Order: sequence, then C-alpha cells, then structure tokens
Amino acid sequence: MPDGITSSLASAPEQHSTGEIGNKDDAENGSNDASVRNAQKAFMYTSWPSKPRSEWTRAQRFIAFLDVLPNFPGKKAAPIKKKDDPVPVWTFWQQHAHTLPWAVAPVLMHWSYMKFTGATLHPIAAYVLYTAAYNGLSVWSTQKVNKFAMKYGFLDGNAPRDGVPDDKDWHILSEVLKVVLLRPLIGLFLIYDRNELPSVTWLVPVKLFLWSITLDFWFYWYHRAMHEVPALWKYHKTHHMTKHPSSLLSAFADTEQEIFDAYIVPFLTYLVMLNLGPLSVTYAEAFICIQYVITAESGGHSGARIYASSPCNSIILRPLGMELDLEDHDLHHRHGWKHYGGNYGKQTRLWDVIFGTSKPRIETVDKNIDWSWKVSLP
Repeated sequence: MPDGITSSLASAPEQHSTGEIGNKDDAENGSNDASVRNAQKAFMYTSWPSKPRSEWTRAQRFIAFLDVLPNFPGKKAAPIKKKDDPVPVWTFWQQHAHTLPWAVAPVLMHWSYMKFTGATLHPIAAYVLYTAAYNGLSVWSTQKVNKFAMKYGFLDGNAPRDGVPDDKDWHILSEVLKVVLLRPLIGLFLIYDRNELPSVTWLVPVKLFLWSITLDFWFYWYHRAMHEVPALWKYHKTHHMTKHPSSLLSAFADTEQEIFDAYIVPFLTYLVMLNLGPLSVTYAEAFICIQYVITAESGGHSGARIYASSPCNSIILRPLGMELDLEDHDLHHRHGWKHYGGNYGKQTRLWDVIFGTSKPRIETVDKNIDWSWKVSLP
C-alpha cells in the first residue's frame, strides 16, 4: 500500500470538518456508524475540479481530458429521482451494439492482415492492437454510463457521487494504467500464437456465458474473503471508503487488491477456459470475452439509475433471479463494510444466490423497470 494512502486512511477519522468523529478503530464497527460515515467523507474529499485549471496536477488534467467523471463543473446536474420512479433499460441488444464492434474489430483487422499479406503479427504488434481496443472500450463505456447517469439520474440520488480525492489523483490514475496496460498481457503470454490465424467458433455465446460465471466464481470468493477474513480486510478497506462511487473509482484500491482483481482472478479464469476441450477459448474468443467484462465493470461502479445486466448471461440467469444489475454493486459499496458485505459478484448474482449473500434491490426492482423505456444518449 503506498505510504500516502496508508497515512491518509489511518488519519481520516480525525479529519472531517464537523469536528471530532472518533478514531481509526471506529471504522471497524460497521458502515452505518456515524463516525465511519464522517471518516469516509473526509477521506474522499474532492475540491480540485472547482479550482482554476492552472492549479490542477498533471494527473487531474489527464483525468479531465478523458472526460470520465460525472458531475464535473459545467455539466448540467443529474435529475434526482424517487426510489419508486420508473427505471429505463439498457437492453440486451443495445449492450451488444455498444460492445461488439470494439470486441470484433481488432480480431478482423488481425485476421485480414494475416490472410491477405501472408505475414504473422508480432506479439508486440498484437499487444498494441488489442490493448488499444481494450482501452478504447474502457473509456467509451465509462463515458457512456456517465452520460446515462447524468440524463436519468443516479441511484440513491440525494447523495452526491464521489469524485477523485484531491490527494489521491496520482494513485487512482496509476492503478487505472496498471489495469488497462498490464491486464492484456495475461492472454498474450498464456495463449497467443503468432502463427495461428484468429478464429471464432459458433460456440462463442456459450463461451461468453462460461467465461462470465467462471470469472465471477473466482472473484466472488476472493472478494468475500477480503471482507470476512480479518487479515485481508486492510487490503480492501481503501476501496470501500467510497460509498457512492463512479466508474473511475473501480480502480481506487490498494495495490494488493488490484493484484488479485486485475491479474490473479483473470489468470485463474484463463486456466479454466483453456482446458474445457471443445469449449476452450481461442485468443480471439478470450479477447471478446474480456471486452464484455470491461463493459460490465464500468457500469457496476457508475451508480447510473438504469437497469442493465450482462448480455453474456442475463438470458439464462434473469429468470432464475441470478443476473447482476448495476444497483447490486452500488448497494455493496453503500452498505458493505468489513464483515457487512453481500453482493460480492461483479458479473452475476449466481454465486451470491447459491451461497446466500445476495441482497435485495431498492430501486431497480421489477415493478419499477419500464421495459418499453430504452436508454439513449443525451
């Protein structure tokens, strides 16, 4: 854990402007304790977006350039909705239309290059091609769900969404860059063969489903352990200092957590998905799966008040009440603290339902969802 984050986290319970709010031990009593809430507000204090641009750090300027934060000064305020107001839907087909071009385009470019030139694609060139598409979709997904949130409102809309804290801009940016630049290397080292023509079989929808539930199995148990094993909670605590996150804060975590989240869990998923016989993934299919994962990850921390569940698995899981909606992870952040957890999955609710850790939704319940109201960009 970086020293700046460690010292800030340790001292946060004494820093809030409302006065004395307790000490660090108060933060272990549960997320609903007033001292904990005040400590979290102090820790997440953000003022830099309202300052003159000349006073911004380079990290803050880069974040602003990417346009990946909602509620930025100058933007129209998001509407505040009541808990029982109708909820629009980001449909199955809309999500495919959003993700599929970014998933398929580099595969087609790679295939065309090899097919029509007879040359192979060097691993470094493959890394650049596929990572560019991965990063492009990451940024566009974040921007898009932020636009949805600003148009349709946020979950728990009376509470402001957390931004990038003033003194943690470089930490968040560095963690984001580690994920988007290093995670693609896993598949490159494990499965990429420069002599193999990219291939996608008709079984790819099945593989998308299997990838999502396999990834979620490993993530579920790692995430649950972070909450329930006392020795591990300290590595997850920083991530839970945000109670109303935005998409960029998905990478607001200590390095120890990011190692598991961004590298070990995907690595274990590859190991399973490369050993399923006829259902084993090719490099191209694995990349397509990863693109759908990043879309879900961006939405899960957005707080957008829309109904959206992964098109990889929702057709099968929704009738069983096991699909993941954007509100599920938002509730995890809002109420989760140490052993007070639940909703541990990030692609499905399959394992939460099976192991009894699923929590009820508040706003995106069935009676509020308006299936005829499809989301659209402002």
